[in-house]
Formats: sequence, C-alpha cells, structure tokens
Amino acid sequence: MKLAILSTVGTSVLGNMEKTASSLGLGSDDQNLLKERPSQWGTSDERQSRIRNRIVNGDPLFEAAKKAVADAPQEMSAELNAVMGYLSGFQARTAIEEVELYLYPTDTATSLFCARAIQEYIKTGNLGRRTGLPLGTTINVNDPITLRGFSRFGDETNFNDGLTDLLDKVARLITSKRRDGYKVVANPTGGFKAETAYFTLIAMLAGAWRIIYMHESMKQVVELPSLPITLDHMYAEELKRLGESKIPASAARQLVDLNDLKERLLVAEEDGMVKVNEWARKLIEY
Repeated sequence: MKLAILSTVGTSVLGNMEKTASSLGLGSDDQNLLKERPSQWGTSDERQSRIRNRIVNGDPLFEAAKKAVADAPQEMSAELNAVMGYLSGFQARTAIEEVELYLYPTDTATSLFCARAIQEYIKTGNLGRRTGLPLGTTINVNDPITLRGFSRFGDETNFNDGLTDLLDKVARLITSKRRDGYKVVANPTGGFKAETAYFTLIAMLAGAWRIIYMHESMKQVVELPSLPITLDHMYAEELKRLGESKIPASAARQLVDLNDLKERLLVAEEDGMVKVNEWARKLIEY
C-alpha cells in the first residue's frame, strides 16, 4: 500500500516554543522574540520578515525548533501529532510500503518556519520508527508547498486567487497521486480555519481517501471517510454555457441565473462584462 498524506501547517511549533522558551538554550534576544508570540502574528504583520530571515540551517532559532520537534514531535507539532497518531493506529500499517508527505503552509513566514522544522524532522527517518511502520517502508517528504494568497480573506480578488491556487496545488496533486495508485489522506489539523475548511472540501472533491484531524478535547486522531461530493451539475452546466471568454452581462443573463452565480463568486462582472472565475473553471475539471 502507498499513502500520500497532505497536511496543512499552522504555527503550533512556534506556539509551543513560546511556552518553553527558557528551556530551549536560546540567547536573550531570541527568548525575547518568542515573548512577542510570533505564532499569533497576522499575515500582514511587518514582523513576519524577522522570522523569514531565520529559516536556515545553522540559525539558532531554527536549530532550536528542529531539536524541539525531534525530541518531542507529537507534543511540539499539531500536524505531526495527527499524522503520527494516524499511522500508529493504522490497522494495516504492516502493509504500508511507501509514505509521501506534502506540507502546505500559509503565505506567512511563521507558518513556513514551522513547516520547514517539520520537514527536517521527517527527513531524519524517525517518523517511521516512532509509528511502527515496517523497516523497509519508504518515507519521503517534499519541500513545503505555500498556499499563496489564501490566508488573506477580505476581498474577492484575494479569495479567487487563493482558491485557484488551492485547486492547482491540492486537487491536481490528489488526482495525480490517485492515478499513480496512492491512497490519499488529507490532514487539515493546522492552519487558519477558513483555509482548512476549503482544503478539506477540495480534498473531497478531488477524491481523497480519508480526512484526519486531531480532536482537541478527545486528544485522539479522528478518521473520517471522504464524502463523494461533486460540483452541482446545474452550476457546472451554467458555467460551461458562459465559455472561457468575457461576454456582455446582458448576454449572460439570457444564458444563466447571473445573480446567483455572482453571489457564489463563481463569476465576476466588471464594466458590464462577465467572466467565469478561474477557480470555478478549474473546479469543473475535477
């Protein structure tokens, strides 16, 4: 059996470092940095650049993150807690021959910092040993795949760009992995709530096998079958009628319920012209 695990990434690694800053062997400057609670910094916070410059091997803060995750992966990372809990409890884990992991941080330095620390841990090979996978199991982790723009909800353009990016980077990968014989598992444990909600929906639309997450109160991994959801046939047909080019709004109203499509952000109208949004066009493909 081959598994492909796609995981959103939040800032739990940094959040847990903040709680244990005094025991990480850091200098006073880095301890003070953690006191500013970078795990809570917003997407447009100018301080994000201070973390972005630290995501390099050899940097004291990044090395401390790597060591903390290596020493206690499930305690330090919500994402690893879910993935490792799932693999440890997988009844047929002795049949697993290969595991591929894909990490999806948001377009923030803090999320990327955490994703890189998680990636470095997985590269050590300890994940397989800690979860009881067979010795011959191949475990690969890819470079983090940043979901650009998706974290900046607030205007229609950012939403459309972000959702298009999500379809490109998640749905396309799931479709490819399924074609190659992988069982695809989506782990939306970490990250912004809106992002993880859409990540889960896109994973289901693309045919993911399982959805997993760490239940906060039960402290255990919840495994859900992926529902066989699809885009409503009515909307798919209406979008196809509009075609790929811009058309006058007056003509569009003769073909479709334009107000309904606009309310659902499936199309955009500008200067009297209507065009299907790129993410909606991609959705039809899946």
